[in-house]
Amino acid sequence: MSKHKPQTVDLLVTNGTLITMDVQRRIYARGAVAVQDGVIAAVGPAAQIEGAYQARRVIDAGGGVVHPGFVDAHVHLSQHLGRGTIPDNWPEEREHDQWLPYWTQMEEEDAYCSALLAGLEMVRNGTTTCCDNGGRFEAELNAGAMAEVGLRCMVGEVCWDRPPKPGVGVGDTAACLARLERLLRRFQKNKHSASSRRGF
Repeated sequence: MSKHKPQTVDLLVTNGTLITMDVQRRIYARGAVAVQDGVIAAVGPAAQIEGAYQARRVIDAGGGVVHPGFVDAHVHLSQHLGRGTIPDNWPEEREHDQWLPYWTQMEEEDAYCSALLAGLEMVRNGTTTCCDNGGRFEAELNAGAMAEVGLRCMVGEVCWDRPPKPGVGVGDTAACLARLERLLRRFQKNKHSASSRRGF
């Protein structure tokens, strides 16, 4: 009985504790993942996957945990540089004592660096997708930072027709709706862009 020739893939991650998160919630103490063209081709016990696939690149996980990327469904990319600046014992209504000057004095380069740092830290900690709730500037800035990091992101706009402080207002209801409509046209569902910040 002839053996099948192993299929060639781009990447093989092996020798890891593999948490599949499939419907059976299977965990393989020594598992492997085969990846082709950026898409997972197969997961399973390392011996099985290694026998069925040969890879152009192999990563030995060294027994570490291999799992699907985390999704952070609530981030504030523009505010990342200010984390830890509000004392834990402050009541919630005092937040703007700190955030108002931070927000109003921020320049585009500050916001871009804040988003870059947030993205890099998310990737380092296993997050592959995030949802930003609106930044100091238009969403294209944050989208550009996330594209540079290589992180999938749903970007948003700050829209309020009754802002907590006049200095952070973005217009009336019509202006807020126009911002959202512009964003929907700019980033249509399932439309991917590898553009840099200056490419938007």
